[in-house]
Amino acid sequence: MSGDVQPARELSARIILKIKNTVRRVLAQGIRYVYSRPRLRRGLSRGLKKFPALHRYLLRIGQNTGAVSFTSSSSETSSAQSDVLTRPLQNLSSRAAQIHKVLKTVAQYGEEIQ
Repeated sequence: MSGDVQPARELSARIILKIKNTVRRVLAQGIRYVYSRPRLRRGLSRGLKKFPALHRYLLRIGQNTGAVSFTSSSSETSSAQSDVLTRPLQNLSSRAAQIHKVLKTVAQYGEEIQ
C-alpha cells in the first residue's frame, strides 16, 4: 500500500508546481502591463504598499521573471535607489556602521585586485 503513495505524491507535487508556474507567468504579464502604464503603476503601488508583504512578493516575482528590473529608467525607482545609496551614515547603528566599513574596505580591495 505504501508503494502506491509515492507516485501519487510525485504527481500532486508536479501538479502544484505547474499551477505555481502558471500563476507566476500570469502575474509577470500583469506586472509588465502595469509597468508600461505609469499612472496605473503609481496608483497600484500606493495601494499595495499598505500590504508590504504582498508588495514585496509581487516585486520579487517581477524581478525573478524579468518583468521588473532595478535598471529601469523610471524616476520613481531611481530616486528610491539613490535615497538608499546616499542615506547618511550617521543614521546607522554602530553594528551597521562596522559592517559598512568592512564592506567598503573589501570593495576597494577587490577593485585594486582586478
